[in-house]
Amino acid sequence: MTRTRLFSLAAATALAVSACSKDSAPAGSDADNPLLAYAPADTEYVVANLAPPPEEVLNAWLARAEPLLDEIQQMLTQARADLSSGQVDSDDEELVNLALAVIDELDGKINREGLESIGLSMRSYQAIYADELLPVFRVALSDPDALRATIGRVEEKAGMVIPEYVVDDRAYWHIANEEWPVSIALAIVEDHLAASVLPANTAGESTPQLRRLLGLDMPATSFADGDALASLNAENGYTAYGSGYLDTARVVETIYTTGTAPNNLLGYAMGTPVESTDPACRADADRISTAMPRMITGVTELTADSSSNESRIELAPDIAAGLAALVADVPPAADDDSLFASLSLNVNVGRLRAWALERLEAYRANPFGCPALQDLNLSVDQLYTQLNQPVMPFIGNLKGLRLQLADLGDLSGLSTGDFDLANLAGLASLEVESPQMLVGMAKMMIPGFDQLDLEPGGDPVELPQELMTVVTPEFAAHAVMSRDAIGLSFGKDQSGQLVDFLEEDNDPDGVVFSAEYDTASLMELQNSSLEAYAAETGNDTSAELMRAYEAMMGRTRVEVIYDDRGIRFRQHQTFR
Repeated sequence: MTRTRLFSLAAATALAVSACSKDSAPAGSDADNPLLAYAPADTEYVVANLAPPPEEVLNAWLARAEPLLDEIQQMLTQARADLSSGQVDSDDEELVNLALAVIDELDGKINREGLESIGLSMRSYQAIYADELLPVFRVALSDPDALRATIGRVEEKAGMVIPEYVVDDRAYWHIANEEWPVSIALAIVEDHLAASVLPANTAGESTPQLRRLLGLDMPATSFADGDALASLNAENGYTAYGSGYLDTARVVETIYTTGTAPNNLLGYAMGTPVESTDPACRADADRISTAMPRMITGVTELTADSSSNESRIELAPDIAAGLAALVADVPPAADDDSLFASLSLNVNVGRLRAWALERLEAYRANPFGCPALQDLNLSVDQLYTQLNQPVMPFIGNLKGLRLQLADLGDLSGLSTGDFDLANLAGLASLEVESPQMLVGMAKMMIPGFDQLDLEPGGDPVELPQELMTVVTPEFAAHAVMSRDAIGLSFGKDQSGQLVDFLEEDNDPDGVVFSAEYDTASLMELQNSSLEAYAAETGNDTSAELMRAYEAMMGRTRVEVIYDDRGIRFRQHQTFR
């Protein structure tokens, strides 16, 4: 067995457990998650849920994931055999013994009842937040005593002891390595598991961060005392099943505050206190945080059959407004389950070039002063010079492109090179302000293009053989021109849809890029390629596990939106 299989096993287990927290919910209340009482209200970043998933949704996901969980169990069995027989390429006997002990504890427990029997919960509250920028993770347990007993059995079977210390009658495990700049602390605090990164060489010391991790010192004002996450959810359409933010101004402030963990770590790495660096560096850091004050994220929909989430990079108003003005009028990717894939790019290239030159020129007039950012200044100068070169007129007329691929049918041939390109079928368009200009240039530059009689509003014209990449009796390609696009159909029975395709006028509503695709078919293509590679090389690809995952997947849609608040990323996933 290779390390690849061990990694796949760990990743798949995490996926199977995390995938069970899916449903839609209202915005919630910060006080509903008891773990947020430990999170300071002024933390630099936080991600947490304000409600656990409903029982019926959890059951639906467990039923869907049963084949995947069965494959994970089989991988555990194989992993134990490989480790016991010495097939793992590791010289670390202690690590092998630990892996065997963990596998022994998980054996037969890759299901809800089994995981809950060792103390874990599939309907838990969770919280990740910063304590002086260092991450703190808390997750509620179904049975704290059961988890402690499980850890004890793992230690006994592995023949090792995880260093344990006690501060004010509260025990914790401390994991460190002399080569690490930090250490890891874990503890069972009342009814949950808590973990954090701490400064190195602090084992057994009652440091402020450790005391906060153990709940010995609580924040003066915590998230549970306010409604920061609930308000974030309500303002952005997020549900209670996961949301958070990163505040860049607080990050900068913490780094430059004497005595904080990141301040000390950076000072140690640089060999000089952060405060003694060039004052221009702090000014530049503040300038960056002003331009990009916050990043937010949240789950917008979680049901038994689908999930959606959004993230946003909040930008300064002038930057956001400039980006929003770049969006053209190209329709977004088609929402059509019959298609293999569709995508759309929607940006006015002429306006993009002008806006970029304007922003770069303003930056060049006021470059960063920090010595560490001088390479960035040089890159800006080079980019400005490149963009300021004359360009062909049609470049400024470009608005985007669209592509639709019909169902490709049997994809197995793609992995062996036997796929017939004549099976490809779909529609494409190049969106431009003046398609006549582009056609005129193409007639002068592309052999055979002058034979096309393309006129705005005309009927589709079949492409001559000189322009065909695939030449078979079954494969056909047609082109047509509208008032602001040149369209192309390829494959059987596609030309009749071409005119309607170009005439679509769906409002993009700020969507600058969008794509939708059949996730299962794409994974089928990937898995077929991996299986072919494994058959040729003998490498393990955990094919059965990936096939089980493939069987769960439906369709994926991703969108990037420019609006008056910044850049928004949206993803929707369906499941079978």
